[in-house]
Amino acid sequence: MCPKCRKPQTDSKLLACPTCEELYSEDAQLPAPKLSEEDLDRISARVFKSFKEEDFDSVAGNVLRKFSKGDWKFIANQVWKSLNLVYHGKQLGTLLMGTWHFWIFLGIIVGITAFGAFKLAPDAARNKAVSLFNETVTRFWCANDVGSALPLSAPTGL
Repeated sequence: MCPKCRKPQTDSKLLACPTCEELYSEDAQLPAPKLSEEDLDRISARVFKSFKEEDFDSVAGNVLRKFSKGDWKFIANQVWKSLNLVYHGKQLGTLLMGTWHFWIFLGIIVGITAFGAFKLAPDAARNKAVSLFNETVTRFWCANDVGSALPLSAPTGL
């Protein structure tokens, strides 16, 4: 194939293209044609529209049959490596910190946490301490049978 005009070699005895006089080369040596982003978008849209759901299923089935179990592990490792979670996490954090929505959401979360830590937690701790104390004292008085020696009513005149 001619690398310049991309015409196929018609005669195996010819070493150069008769049109542009460029030497023939194998397909593997040819550089890929340079397409713009718009061209690639149009090509992919046309290919996507031409496929039907059955076509996708048949392609997926063919791909599944072609790969062995070891191949899938290799592909999964390559995909995992290409995710680059640290970089994308930093990018996401940088982008979020620049928006006011993030700061409002963070303020609400911090406010709820502070309210829970300073208002709800002491009450819950006090209630738990009181219930443990009452349970321990009740168990002690019942175990030692001290409760029978106590007067049933509070003394008057104090």
